[in-house]
Amino acid sequence: MAEDINQDRRRLLAAVTTGVVVAGAAILLPSLPSAAASSDAIHPFHIHVPKKELIDLRKRLAATRWPDKETVADQS
Repeated sequence: MAEDINQDRRRLLAAVTTGVVVAGAAILLPSLPSAAASSDAIHPFHIHVPKKELIDLRKRLAATRWPDKETVADQS
């Protein structure tokens, strides 16, 4: 009896999970295909970052203390 309940529960969870995934994918996909963008729709993007700021960023990245590798040997 408990085995039947577990199987029913697994089927229910699988159906719910599938529904959530399908609903999530439907939200991400556009409902109507959009027209292809014209070639002039993409414009170059320019940014100016002062060299002094880039030098400071490189120094701070070099001085960053990254965490050690995990100390446990297993997959826990």
